[in-house]
Amino acid sequence: MRILRFVCETPIKMGVETIFEKIQNLENWTSFKGYGPLPGIRKTEYAVKTNGITGSVVQVENTDGSRHTESFLEWIPEQKIVIKLSDFSSPLSKLSTHFIETWSFLSSGDSRLMRREFELYPKHFMALPFLWIIAQLMKKAVNRHSAFIASQTSI
Repeated sequence: MRILRFVCETPIKMGVETIFEKIQNLENWTSFKGYGPLPGIRKTEYAVKTNGITGSVVQVENTDGSRHTESFLEWIPEQKIVIKLSDFSSPLSKLSTHFIETWSFLSSGDSRLMRREFELYPKHFMALPFLWIIAQLMKKAVNRHSAFIASQTSI
């Protein structure tokens, strides 16, 4: 089955360690506003919280009432975060088994780049056109969210 992928890259001035701290604070997650019909995040709470973050699971309620979970698969401080989005409510549950979001950071001299890569896994071939539309909306939403993160106080 074909996996849909997209990447968003944003220059940042903020320290990578600050971004990692902000991700752990679930109050910051509502800064994801969505795009068009793609909902933003209304509310989050840890279903499982581990000491090392890897293995933690966050329950997410979106602004349209839909829900999903986000599980931290990998957490390498100041380098990489891998999150699995799954357990989608309908109608997304009929289209996709899960998404994988990978955050990574590239540095060169004084400049830093935040890279967010997404993989969307369809449940069946017929879901591909719908997931393609969702991927386009998500890319716009993630670019907007990444720009918001980059606009925060630099360190």
